[in-house]
Amino acid sequence: MKPIKYFVSFLIYVTIAFYAIEPTYANAPNLSPIRIGLTSNLGNVNSITINSLGINIGFETSWGFQQIAYINNTSPITAAPDWSFYFSVGTFFSFIDANAEAVSLRTRGFRAVPAVRGIGLWTVYVGGYAGELDAAADMAALWGTPAPANNRRILLSAGGANLLVIDSADYFPQFTTATGTPIQIGTRFFRGRIEIMRRPGQNLTAVNIINLEEYLWSVVPNEMPASWPEEALRAQAVASRTFSVTRRGGGTHVNDGFDLCNTTCCHVYTGLDAETAATTTAVNSTSGMLIWHGNSTILASYFASSGGFTDNSENVWINALPYLRSVAEIYEPDPLIWTRSFTLADLNAAMAARPAGSPQIGNATNMTIGRMENNRVQELIIHGTAGTLSLNREQIRTFFAPVGGSLPSRNFVLAGSAPTHGATPDIAIQVLGAGGIRTQPPHISTLHIRTSSGFSTPLTTSAGATVSVLGSHMIHSYTLDIQTQTSPPPHGTFVLNGRGHGHGVGMSQQGARGMALRGYNFIQILQHYYTGAEVRR
Repeated sequence: MKPIKYFVSFLIYVTIAFYAIEPTYANAPNLSPIRIGLTSNLGNVNSITINSLGINIGFETSWGFQQIAYINNTSPITAAPDWSFYFSVGTFFSFIDANAEAVSLRTRGFRAVPAVRGIGLWTVYVGGYAGELDAAADMAALWGTPAPANNRRILLSAGGANLLVIDSADYFPQFTTATGTPIQIGTRFFRGRIEIMRRPGQNLTAVNIINLEEYLWSVVPNEMPASWPEEALRAQAVASRTFSVTRRGGGTHVNDGFDLCNTTCCHVYTGLDAETAATTTAVNSTSGMLIWHGNSTILASYFASSGGFTDNSENVWINALPYLRSVAEIYEPDPLIWTRSFTLADLNAAMAARPAGSPQIGNATNMTIGRMENNRVQELIIHGTAGTLSLNREQIRTFFAPVGGSLPSRNFVLAGSAPTHGATPDIAIQVLGAGGIRTQPPHISTLHIRTSSGFSTPLTTSAGATVSVLGSHMIHSYTLDIQTQTSPPPHGTFVLNGRGHGHGVGMSQQGARGMALRGYNFIQILQHYYTGAEVRR
């Protein structure tokens, strides 16, 4: 969800004076602890290190967390996939009993380790052998039962010694500190519990099971700078909470074993170290608040900066959602102006990097803009010697990933042209004033400016003129300046002059910041960006 760290946000602020508590709805959202896949650096890896000392190990059942063992480790614990062949000896009802038997067998020269197969199901594994033939003699001597390798088994070790084998078909192991303090995994600390999954065809993935509000303590500062206005931080808290509640149990990670990941795909989440006093206060002061449209919580998408107008959801994700409609910015203090240049060779390289079976259009000859809507390019056409390639929605941005990275946004104008079409000067009208900066490229016939009072009006005046835009309560003056590119770009070079950052649907974080600076509270901000939405508990 987060295009760049300090730009992602959702603004929502409520005080007792502004907010009336709503009744509980029949489809009350799930606010229970949430499962966060730590896929940014602990997804499908060969090993995971638990650096905390004094660890409780358990399984999560329908009754909650059930502790099965306490490890009084004096060095970090390493979890790794285990493909060894073992045979099992004995049946025990606790880690203490199984471990005592394993210690006894080790004194006799066997490589023994306690193993757990479920709640109260303990044995001792002897191994690991390359296979059953290698284990045959020892297995016969100890009256053991074969325990072949499988794709769920996990081995815990510390200080070079094997501590425990988890070999349950029903549960993955979960870990907490015995003192209840945050647990250290690698270099980061996490509240709640850590589960280590080993799914078929994969290695290990760490999952943080954490209270939803405590999860937001880390999400909000990762998605919005703690130094931003208080109203913006509250908005981010409510938006992130709403997104989490709406997406859990479905969406991208429905088959992954967790609700959300900790990357920009969902929310950037790094654990305890990201928390700040300001952002924690924003979360706590909006506890339980969600954004609703009718009787359902919304998919509260957001992004860094629009550069003037947000976009409709169907222009990015196919479905037209009634609360994700294009709106004009009231005030966006930093719209993130950018420029990217591409040659015909770049276009050919980008086409060559497309998946096998993609349409072939020969060598690139030109690039043109097709449809525009909401100040955003909705169709970008690559012309070739054997046809054309029409790019739509987010394809427009990601097409350029192999040649310098995806475009920051689809809010851009095309300044260059290929030699077969010649190169012409690019003219843009910039409106400078209290309402921000807006640019009118030649293919947009009418320029709309939104003042801080919320009034939008078309401007169609000549260069150098000063225009008074009458709002509902105030007058703002703007100066128009026509800028002409005096020299054409190099032949075969395409220059994209753009504004904004992100997919453009939902709340612009820079716009939310700007509204907060202008005195709007978080509810007003959210209701501006989410058409017809309400904020309620």
